[in-house]
Amino acid sequence: MFSPSPYNLLAEIDLSRKSELLKVLCQIDKAPQTNPYFHFQALPSVHFGRFVVLDEVQENGQEKYPAYLAFSTNYDGTLDEHLKEI
Repeated sequence: MFSPSPYNLLAEIDLSRKSELLKVLCQIDKAPQTNPYFHFQALPSVHFGRFVVLDEVQENGQEKYPAYLAFSTNYDGTLDEHLKEI
């Protein structure tokens, strides 16, 4: 028996494609079981999962931090098994 483990991934977002990414994430959110992109319910080891967009931060008109897509899950089993399942 495994205790639940966290997994987190950050990926920098190409700002020229951010609106496209947001549309995909909206489709996932609106139709979690039937969207063509990602199905959390099809991952038996996952307790919960989420995607979060962290917006870019600007200071004095210049980018201080880029935008990121955060992906987070809480799962049972080993990390290798979890990544294969995803």
